[in-house]
Amino acid sequence: MAEIITSPKSNHIVIKAKADAANDIIKKHALMASGVSLIPIVGVDTAAMTAVQYRMLDEMCKLYDIPFDGHQGRVIISSFLSSIVSRMTGYVVHKYLNTFSGFGALADNLTNAAVSGFFTAASGEIYKLHFEEGNPLETVDFSHFYNYFQDQISEGKLNTNTFSGVQSAFNYLT
Repeated sequence: MAEIITSPKSNHIVIKAKADAANDIIKKHALMASGVSLIPIVGVDTAAMTAVQYRMLDEMCKLYDIPFDGHQGRVIISSFLSSIVSRMTGYVVHKYLNTFSGFGALADNLTNAAVSGFFTAASGEIYKLHFEEGNPLETVDFSHFYNYFQDQISEGKLNTNTFSGVQSAFNYLT
C-alpha cells in the first residue's frame, strides 16, 4: 500500500512515492542547472538553464498528470525569466557578498553554479507544491514565486548566509 502524506501548504493528500519522485526530478535538474551554468559564454549558459528548467517542468507535469501541451510558450518564458534572475542574482552574490573568495578565478563560476541550482530547485519546489494541491499549470503566476521566497526568508531558510560558502551554497541538494 502506498504511503499517504498531506501537502505542507494545504490539506490535499499526496502519495509519498509521487512526492519522492518529484524531489528526485527537482534534484536532478538542479544539478544539471548548476552544471550548465559553468558554460563560460554568457547567453549560452542562460539558454541551457532555460532548457533544463523547461525539461524539469515537463517531467513534473507528466508525474502529476498535468496537461503540458499548449503551455510550452508560457513555460519557456517563465524558465527564461528564472534563468535571467538567477544569472543576475549570481552576479550580485559574487560581487557583494564575496562568495567563495578562497577559490580565486573559480569564484564566479562556483557562485553561478550554486545560484542556478538553487533557483532551479526553488522553481521545481514551487511547481511541486502547486501540483500537489491539485492546481493546473496555467494558474502558476509570479505571486507563487514571490510568496515562496517570502516564506523562505521569514523561516530563515534564505538569507545572506545561504551562499556564504561552498557547503552552504549547495545545501539545496540535500
